[in-house]
Amino acid sequence: MQIETKFGCNGIVFISAPRSGEDGLSRRIGEDINLLAISLGQFVFRHITVTSKKQLIELLQSLESEVENGFRPIVHFDTHGSKENGLEIGETGELVSWDIITEELRKLNTASGNNLFVFVAACYGFYLLKALTIKKPCPFFIMFGPSDVVTFGEVESSVVPFYMKLFKTASVDAAIQALSCQFEYFHSERMFLISFARYVREKCLGKGVRERRERLLTETFEETKLVNTKHIRRNLRKQIKQHLKPTPALMSRYAKRFMHGKGKRLINPTYQSV
Repeated sequence: MQIETKFGCNGIVFISAPRSGEDGLSRRIGEDINLLAISLGQFVFRHITVTSKKQLIELLQSLESEVENGFRPIVHFDTHGSKENGLEIGETGELVSWDIITEELRKLNTASGNNLFVFVAACYGFYLLKALTIKKPCPFFIMFGPSDVVTFGEVESSVVPFYMKLFKTASVDAAIQALSCQFEYFHSERMFLISFARYVREKCLGKGVRERRERLLTETFEETKLVNTKHIRRNLRKQIKQHLKPTPALMSRYAKRFMHGKGKRLINPTYQSV
């Protein structure tokens, strides 16, 4: 199955939070991307160094109004990362949890209409997916990040060629070839299909659906004035069973919420600049 990848982009917001003595790498990468932005003339580039958890959160919040007014940035994090604790602010040693970052990115993605591109150039950056659930709107349309430790060398050799390929070829697939194998690719539509299939398997079939049915039955009696009789239990079980049955309507309802109204599109991936 192939998924179309269309999104608008007119900027890169490069967020760095280096430890003492490590700002050279971020500066070099930032300078190279800025030169690319100037030479291509397709996007604006901002390099912002954050020195506290508060500043990072406020920065992400400040982008929301710009996104609502048409700014479509790639949000790029150039920091250290922890599998369990999120991104590190090098200046203070503070850790910003994946949950907090996800919630702020969700606001930006909502403002963009599920058009947000996130690149996490930090160890374990792909663990940003930890807070993902199909019961809430997706926090990004596309995301790249490593699932393990990534070295300075891998970051430096991958990031600029990635953006060069992305903007010159208008192809996500071509840009992916410039990345080291450490970086993994998240696509919200593809991930929704995988997550929904897992949800159906675990919650709508077999033991999972039986447990849910009985739990909902108990909650119904607790929250209503219905008398718990054999006849009423039988009728309620039938109603609940029908309600929990996996249907195209159920998939559509979850997809609409998760992808901010966008649906799956089964054609070749392409990149589209605004």
